[in-house]
Amino acid sequence: MDPLLTVRKAHYTDGQFRAYVETLAHGLNQKHRGRFLHVGQLKALLGVRARHVPFLLAQGDVVIRSDDSVYIDGWDEWQEGDLTVAARMAALRNRRRNGAASSTVTGDAA
Repeated sequence: MDPLLTVRKAHYTDGQFRAYVETLAHGLNQKHRGRFLHVGQLKALLGVRARHVPFLLAQGDVVIRSDDSVYIDGWDEWQEGDLTVAARMAALRNRRRNGAASSTVTGDAA
């Protein structure tokens, strides 16, 4: 998890923040971690907090990919692999420089 999460998401309401954190938690339990089959699956998992999914999409926290699956933006950099902190931060900086959405919208189909 991003160590600056509370700072970066300080403008979120309590409900929006909880929906984001629950999305992260649910992402861990997916067959392909950090990915949901479709928006409907994410909404079903979030229950009453599903109303915040459009906000999470607008913020870029989750991204609908070309196959209609939903990816938690930054998941692979933060959660997957055996990256050092320096390597993880370099990957995030490069992704931001090159356009964050372009690397996830049509990225790997894992």
